[in-house]
Amino acid sequence: MLVAAVLAGASVSASAQVVINELISGAVRHELHNPGSQPVPLYDPAHPTNQWRLREGVTFDFPPNILVPAGGCLLLVSFDPVADAAALAAFRAKFGVPAEVPVLGPYDGKLSDTGEGVRLLWPDKPEPSGDPGPGSCPTNG
Repeated sequence: MLVAAVLAGASVSASAQVVINELISGAVRHELHNPGSQPVPLYDPAHPTNQWRLREGVTFDFPPNILVPAGGCLLLVSFDPVADAAALAAFRAKFGVPAEVPVLGPYDGKLSDTGEGVRLLWPDKPEPSGDPGPGSCPTNG
C-alpha cells in the first residue's frame, strides 16, 4: 500500500512542503521527500526544541535540527541507525541509499495491510507564560 500526502506548516515558508513519498505496510523504511527548492526544517526555527512528529500508524519524533534538503529525501527505518552501524551499512547497500541521504530511526508501529492513517504534525508557536497551559506546544492536526 502506498500513501502520499503533501503537508506544509505555519512555521515554514508558504512554498515549503514535505511529501510523505512512501509508506508501505510491512516495510523496513518510509520516505519523506521535499520537492521544493529550499530545505525544510522539521522543527520550529524560532523554537528548535519543538520538532515535527509522525503519529497514528507510525510514531516518530524527529530529532532536533533535522532538515529535509531541497529536492532531497529523508528515510525512516525500523532500527536505530546510530546504535547499529552494521544494520545501517547493510540497509544502504541493499537499497542503494547514498551516504548523503539522512536515515533516522527507529520508528514505532507497523502499517496495516488494510490501510490506516499517518499524520505528519508540526509544532505551533509555544503559548506564552500566563496563557492556559504555559510552555505547551499545541500541534496542527
